[in-house]
Amino acid sequence: MRKYLFLVLVLLLSLSLIGCNTKTDAPAQVEKTNSAKDYQSVVQDFFNQKNLKIAVNSGAAEDIQLPKDFNVVKDNVNVGKLLKQRNELSKQNNLDFEKYMGQKVKMYTAQIETEDSKLNYDVVLFIADNKVIGYWKDEGVKDPKQNTPDFNVLVNLLIVR
Repeated sequence: MRKYLFLVLVLLLSLSLIGCNTKTDAPAQVEKTNSAKDYQSVVQDFFNQKNLKIAVNSGAAEDIQLPKDFNVVKDNVNVGKLLKQRNELSKQNNLDFEKYMGQKVKMYTAQIETEDSKLNYDVVLFIADNKVIGYWKDEGVKDPKQNTPDFNVLVNLLIVR
């Protein structure tokens, strides 16, 4: 009797371990695949609505953590002021990312193709909840020392590590 009880326990334990391994691996794979597909399709739909075309191989995306408000200075850069200015530009496109402050968002940049490639221009988008929440032409941070694209400045200051 004890021999059978021991075999049943070993069998149940083995089945439990197999079930646990199957459950933990699959969802992580699905979640990762869906999130990558979601933001790409959101961006493409957004550009299609605006009749804009992305130049070949020009897109880049990063996960960033927006600060809690527009008063943040980080590494001697007034990132809050920069974000507030970019939110005002977003509002011109009927978008407003202020309610997402303090949250993680996807930041995407791409070069928009024009008939004359010399006139192509860069844009930055913030994406959350499967929609574009911020969008502006990337004119860069203007200062006497450098003209650095917004995307580079924001990634360096806000990237999720």
